[in-house]
Amino acid sequence: WNKFEDLRSIYFTTVLLEKRISNERAIFDIDLFEKIAKGKSVICLNAVFGIQFISERYEYENDLVNCIEEIHIGLQYIDDIEDFKKDILEKQWTYPQFLLEEYLKNQQISIEDASIKHKYLYLSNIASESFYKAIFHFKNASKIAKYLELNDLEEYLKVQINFVNFHLNEIEYLKLKAKYAAQKSNEFLEKQTISESIKRGIAFLDKNRNEDNTWSDFMTS
Repeated sequence: WNKFEDLRSIYFTTVLLEKRISNERAIFDIDLFEKIAKGKSVICLNAVFGIQFISERYEYENDLVNCIEEIHIGLQYIDDIEDFKKDILEKQWTYPQFLLEEYLKNQQISIEDASIKHKYLYLSNIASESFYKAIFHFKNASKIAKYLELNDLEEYLKVQINFVNFHLNEIEYLKLKAKYAAQKSNEFLEKQTISESIKRGIAFLDKNRNEDNTWSDFMTS
């Protein structure tokens, strides 16, 4: 119970820190992000301390604590991307928001609309980088789980890594889709002869064929 009180104190301190950062829209760095991610999930560590107390075995404490912290840092990266628009509307200041604001400032772009900011989150590669960092932390946790022979936990982490890789593929497909859509003309030509139409059609196909001489008009998962 003493451990639980310590963890609860860390949790409430973290919540207050997060609220202060949101109110001040403070400068965010990766160390601060990870500190908040650990602090918000710190109550989970009580499972480790409780099991240790019951079993009277303490030799795996550091490994188990590190494993849980790595998992929750990875989950926080994912949550901040998935809840990006919601966090803006609820005035919750997050690490990806800070990174995006810095990106937009460097590009001399001014945007207030949360939906447009959401698109820039992906176009700027901030979303992809966050997902890659999530995978990095899940793999760290997976190494610990493998070492401790926690097979179910290792399997869970494989599922999480596959889930994030799926999202990374989707992002690349969406970028390609947007690129192809931007290249297509919206201009309607009047009084175009059949010969002209054929020439333009052939030119379009020739320009847009893939390296293996195939074509794709749209992409799906």
